[in-house]
Amino acid sequence: MRIAVIADDITGANDCGGQLIPYGYEATVMLEARKDGLEKRQAVIFNTDSRSVSEADAYQRVKATAEWVKAGSFDVIYKKIDSTMRGNIGQEINAIHDVFHPDFVLIAPSYPENGRRVVGGIHYVNNQRLSETEFGQDPKTPVHESDIRNLIKSQSKRNVGHISIEELRKGIIAMKLSSFKKQGISYIVVDAIDDSDLKTLAHAARHTPYTFVCAGSSGLLKQLPASFGVSPSNQKHRITVPAQPALLVIGSVSRSGREQLAELRQMSSVTSVEINPQSILQGAQEKEREIQRVTQVAADAFANEAHVALYSSDDVANTQKFGKEMGYTPIAISDLISSSLGEIAAKLINRLSIRRLFLTGGDTAYQVFNRLHATQFQLLDEVEPGVPIGRLDDDRNILAVTKAGNFGSPQVMVKALKVLIGNEESISP
Repeated sequence: MRIAVIADDITGANDCGGQLIPYGYEATVMLEARKDGLEKRQAVIFNTDSRSVSEADAYQRVKATAEWVKAGSFDVIYKKIDSTMRGNIGQEINAIHDVFHPDFVLIAPSYPENGRRVVGGIHYVNNQRLSETEFGQDPKTPVHESDIRNLIKSQSKRNVGHISIEELRKGIIAMKLSSFKKQGISYIVVDAIDDSDLKTLAHAARHTPYTFVCAGSSGLLKQLPASFGVSPSNQKHRITVPAQPALLVIGSVSRSGREQLAELRQMSSVTSVEINPQSILQGAQEKEREIQRVTQVAADAFANEAHVALYSSDDVANTQKFGKEMGYTPIAISDLISSSLGEIAAKLINRLSIRRLFLTGGDTAYQVFNRLHATQFQLLDEVEPGVPIGRLDDDRNILAVTKAGNFGSPQVMVKALKVLIGNEESISP
């Protein structure tokens, strides 16, 4: 089974690759549009970087990528969406539908391993309605609607059907799809509470007489290969690396991400370096001075054989207030900070030959990869579910762990550092 995944941000794209590794896939995230060797790859993941752009731009980016994928003769097309429904999901699904013309787009963002569940069409994160969580107050792409049916309908301007958890477990999906087909409804939200529900959905989709594209988090993708008869691989991965200093760039300000950072900062081998977001927002000269300051502090820490945790202040309210006074929108504020983190990281990597990276926050990871002019990211394994490790495709032999800001256990950054410096094995498929 050849599979192509279209994701809207880089950490989500990498997470998808991590789900395919246990099945023996060599999963590659394409960091730029290149066709060379594409026909030989069994699993390819594309990042459109479209989560925080306009709806029209998101539609065009996904449509262009989908048309490119359509010419690649893939068996399965998967639309990766954010497990907390951030971004332009409705318009991106429209783009997928308008290119591939499936009978149905089955929409299932549940990711039980990371606390995401859908019941009665309502999305819950750690048993809280989505809009009532921190994602409802996201500084860049807030989500104010917990009912996925309403959210998709509002964004896509198309009718949306629903398959409840009871209907899924009763095994009447075929009957429901037949009814939706007669009504001309192509977008179907599907409940799922645990992994067995996603497994049921994947199996039902595989054996339906209708054509379909799945749109979901990495949770559903994890179940698809088995539904197509692909068996888990017995191959074991052991990532052995020589001891080298690591750079950890934390762009996310999520609550769980900051708890993880606090655990990391307790390690005596880690030097914490905080960037002042107000300096970044004060104008070109002040921004450049701050970048130079932070870069030098980090370089001094590396000279003393420390690992460096580079991050921005998590005082979102004051940063947003100051940025607004300076004339910036919330998206522009976030972009400037992630761009500055990426610039500092790239300078350190290039100047000091850093070869071990940890990147959290999709915008931050994208900025770092982009400034390194990387074209592909080869997934190797996982540190934890949803937290993959991989290798950039150039001769620098850079290993990187990437993580969505709100994923992972409290110890995930500590675990990632230990894997990167060779003190701990990553999870084997």
